Amino acid sequence: MVRKWSVSRDQILQTCERKYFFQYLSGARMNSRDHMLREIAILKKINNTLAWKGKILHGIIADYYKKTFARESVSVEEIVKKVRDQIQKDISSSESFLSSNLEERLERAAHGEFVLLEHLCGGKGISMSDESIAHEIEESFGAFYEWQCAEGIDDLVTKSSRCWIEPDIFGKDAPVFDLDGVSVIAKVDLAIEDHLGNIIIFDWKTGKQIENSPSRMSHPELQASIYQLWPHIKYAKELDKIAARFVYIKKENIGFAEYRIDENKKEDVIGRVRRSISRMEYFDNTILGESQMKLGDSPTLALKDLNYSFFSWACTFCQYKIVCKRSLEQ
Repeated sequence: MVRKWSVSRDQILQTCERKYFFQYLSGARMNSRDHMLREIAILKKINNTLAWKGKILHGIIADYYKKTFARESVSVEEIVKKVRDQIQKDISSSESFLSSNLEERLERAAHGEFVLLEHLCGGKGISMSDESIAHEIEESFGAFYEWQCAEGIDDLVTKSSRCWIEPDIFGKDAPVFDLDGVSVIAKVDLAIEDHLGNIIIFDWKTGKQIENSPSRMSHPELQASIYQLWPHIKYAKELDKIAARFVYIKKENIGFAEYRIDENKKEDVIGRVRRSISRMEYFDNTILGESQMKLGDSPTLALKDLNYSFFSWACTFCQYKIVCKRSLEQ
């Protein structure tokens, strides 16, 4: 039974059935006796360079707003220095993996040593400079900081009646709502409620801005809609008091898109989520059955029956490509 649903889980299922299996259905654990299951558990924790840089930038912004909300003094220079030190430490650790073979790299990663996917895979053609990456993130944060000052976001945070800053997905204040017994997760970056009950939800994006399609619901539209349904369903907030804003952060400029939904859109989105949950239920029941938890051990479907992604970019950035490549070579 599917107990949790998120936009990212839905996107993985739409992009690659194999990755969905590895991520959610394999039952992989660090202490798995099966070698492949243990390997999958290790790979779950590995980030590619783009994801790593995005996490660092999100961390800076979260730290800034947490200090702002607590009315603590905020030193941008201190935040930047802390990030520079972390980048230097991470890259040094990751590059040290290049002197090991794959089994040794996986074992080191299993024991918590930091490594990027590119270095785990051998680092061919990969050249990283902690100075250039730090400079790139500094420029991105600098552009964001100027934009948010002009927009008065820090002032909104300070004066808010309630504020969620990268909230945990567990607990009574988690950005989660119930749909037919399934917990729908809205992993927001920042949400602010003012004294009039208006709620603005922010999502910081480090990727390319995606144009909305007139014929189908885009990924950002679905994500923004889920964000808005969270306070609407969980806290009974009226939809016209909720807005979602996606901020696209690049060192050159800041992109901005605002989303609002009405009752008609709400029903469309809920229907879309229910269909997605039904497909997930099919995979759960068909691949695993009620008690099967071993890799490929199913009366109906096994790993070999699942499709590879149709998108080459999905494989490029996927941590499970090590497992898939081995399967193709056999």
